[in-house]
Amino acid sequence: MALAGGRLRSLFWCLLLATAVWLPGPIHAQIVPDQSDDLFTVRKVPVDVTADTAAAASVRALADGERLALQRLLERLTSRADAKRWPRPDDAQLASLVRALEVADERTSTVRYLANLTVHFNRQAVRRMLNEAGIGLVSARARPVIVLPVYRLAGTSSLWEDPNPWRATWAGHPPGGGLAPVVVPIGDLDDVAAINAAQALAGDGQRLEAIARRYGAEGTVVAVATLAIDQDNGMPRLDLSVTRYSGGRDSTTVTSLTGVNRDTVAPLLDRGVDQVLSDLDEAWKADNALQSAGEEQRLVATVGYEGVTEWLELRRRLGQIAAVRRVDIVQFGPHEARLNITFFGENAQLRQLIAQAGIESLEREEDLQLRLAPGASSLSASGGGAPATIPVQKP
Repeated sequence: MALAGGRLRSLFWCLLLATAVWLPGPIHAQIVPDQSDDLFTVRKVPVDVTADTAAAASVRALADGERLALQRLLERLTSRADAKRWPRPDDAQLASLVRALEVADERTSTVRYLANLTVHFNRQAVRRMLNEAGIGLVSARARPVIVLPVYRLAGTSSLWEDPNPWRATWAGHPPGGGLAPVVVPIGDLDDVAAINAAQALAGDGQRLEAIARRYGAEGTVVAVATLAIDQDNGMPRLDLSVTRYSGGRDSTTVTSLTGVNRDTVAPLLDRGVDQVLSDLDEAWKADNALQSAGEEQRLVATVGYEGVTEWLELRRRLGQIAAVRRVDIVQFGPHEARLNITFFGENAQLRQLIAQAGIESLEREEDLQLRLAPGASSLSASGGGAPATIPVQKP
């Protein structure tokens, strides 16, 4: 038994030594990209180029695709207000930002090249570029919130009742790569018993918190869509009032959209969903963008864990935080490790990003104490590619 225990301890120490120092993202391009950098990955970028030859078309298509992917990445990571100040790298600078490239659905003729690209960007290179431009960026997705789509027509409000085309539009909306993921409830009997349209409109705190807990969400978004007719042009108009409840606070945004077809409102409802998701993203960016100014900082942290599995999960989560530049292990043992964390931004921002990664933190006089949060095994600092709209089954 003593020999077996010694072998187990040796295996544990070997695993720890193998991970004694790590960088949160690779410095050089690699063939198989690290999936933890999904926030800095842009998928389904279409390219279609015609040139004198297929080879020339493919070269130009890949360059055009990388540039389009960079634009989509900047739309994701920075606020709308910064769009006019986005950097415009030349081809060589753009190539230095790309970590890996995947090509799918490739088709060619003698003069034409078509494909769908997935572009994996080097997050540290992107951050340096934005720093030089004086632009802050968001380095993590929000934790999911649950959306309650309340539909108002002719003075009647519907949530679970049928028909509710607003809720149906949310449930059928294609997944996206937004920073503020939302969960669409399935509307079963337990949901119906948890909250109704009137209670959602009234902001009933207990019921809103209860349904958020049921789906493991961080908070609740009551998205009210009122369908009316625009008196100026006779087109359908969608008035949106969106209130987010989280952490004992609430905030409301109001928007109106006008349709272009008198005979159908489906495209207008789709635009409404896109508008709500976009506004949630912008609100998240406004609250969580890392400031571009400032130098690297370093803090000491003590990480507690029950074994190798928890240690590796903690390491993975810390490595996914884009603000973290480097993590060095100073001392480690079977249940505790002492780390030096090098990061960008302010201490308070790092604490917030750590919490979003599903890691609990406690400020002590000599260091920061970290531990995996209870029930956080499915969370990810970068979101892990979580879709923006996710119809889910009852937990």
